[in-house]
Amino acid sequence: MKYLIPLLLVLPLSAGLAAQSGALDLQQAIALTLEHHPLLQQNRAETEAAIAATGAARAAKYPQATGMASYSHLAPTGYVEFPTGGEMIRSSFLAPDTYNAAVDVSYTLFDFGRAQTGIDLAENRKALSETSGEVQRQSLALQTIQYFYQAHFLQEAIAVQDRQLGALRLNLEQTEKLRDNGEATAYEVLSTEVRISAAENQRSDLETQLRAAYIELERLTGQPDLDRTALVHEWVDTTRREQLPVAQGDRPELQLARLRERGAALQEVLAGEAFKPTVVADVQAGLKNQILPDTRAILPNYVAGARLTVPIFTGYRNRYALAEARASREAAGYARANTEATIGSEVRQATDRLNTAYDKIERSRLQVRQASEAAELARLKYANGVITNLDLLASEVAVSEAEINQLRTIFDYTLDTYLLKQALGLPLY
Repeated sequence: MKYLIPLLLVLPLSAGLAAQSGALDLQQAIALTLEHHPLLQQNRAETEAAIAATGAARAAKYPQATGMASYSHLAPTGYVEFPTGGEMIRSSFLAPDTYNAAVDVSYTLFDFGRAQTGIDLAENRKALSETSGEVQRQSLALQTIQYFYQAHFLQEAIAVQDRQLGALRLNLEQTEKLRDNGEATAYEVLSTEVRISAAENQRSDLETQLRAAYIELERLTGQPDLDRTALVHEWVDTTRREQLPVAQGDRPELQLARLRERGAALQEVLAGEAFKPTVVADVQAGLKNQILPDTRAILPNYVAGARLTVPIFTGYRNRYALAEARASREAAGYARANTEATIGSEVRQATDRLNTAYDKIERSRLQVRQASEAAELARLKYANGVITNLDLLASEVAVSEAEINQLRTIFDYTLDTYLLKQALGLPLY
């Protein structure tokens, strides 16, 4: 909940800026996801329902008033005969028509904490819903980050592949001229064509993956037909290792596990309170007839009293409900302990992956440099007739493979940076 208010303030502004400029950077993409995704809209509705349930639970602390009205006709009413002046007079103690209108007010004087426990449970449910929303926001933000940078990686990989295809096609033109002059064989031309075909297949695969990444981005952000050129891509800084806090924050997943454990403990308390009595005061006031001596007159009246309810035997229902609640509370405690252990493991693994990814970046830079120098040397050797066309092709392909591998290591390092932030409980938006 602590992130919700600033988030709601930032979302419309971020989306508006993206719409005005036509560009879409990472934070704007995340803001669109958090604004439009159905899961978060569902969570907001569930949170509103939990807030309403909390208000309903508090009703147990207030008096309960009920209005009622009734009418009935009785026939025969019966009568008693009295001798008066030599005559017998019939007198009835009931009027044939009965009217009754009253307001009944009841108030629970003592329930030994049952109402308060119900309120605590409802508030815990509200906190559960809010924390679940935070878990979903973190997860959806991470998905958006993943597909955003995946699109970036694939676009750059396609650009590398296009450079390779350009070099291969130029090589094919040169090889065909050499073949026409009798300085190259048809096999060398065929080998070049095969290399071009393989590179085109790789480019097609990259395009398919890129389209899939955009489909996922459109699904997450709720923006159909995203403009590929509108995405503003920037890799994280790879000139130095990412410095993140050593101590992990309070992960929403752990907060969720603690709230579930607390909810289970409250259910156990509520089950134990079912064995306790309840004292309720009742007052009913209104208008009715059938009051002697004149049973037809409608007069004001009231009834006040108190009642004590003591559970004596419920068919062992309360006993088994308490046993179930106790077992659920123990299970929730084990789940919380497992969540703590899992988070600790995730932090260690994410840290190790990040360090490994950074080391790979350093090595990939050397590989690109070596492949580029080897390709330049191969071009000189080929021009002097020292190596064959196949050797030159191999060196050209090696440069592209090294460049794409470097891009992949940068992508892995970027994603691992955000994975470590998530593992540490740092907000991703």
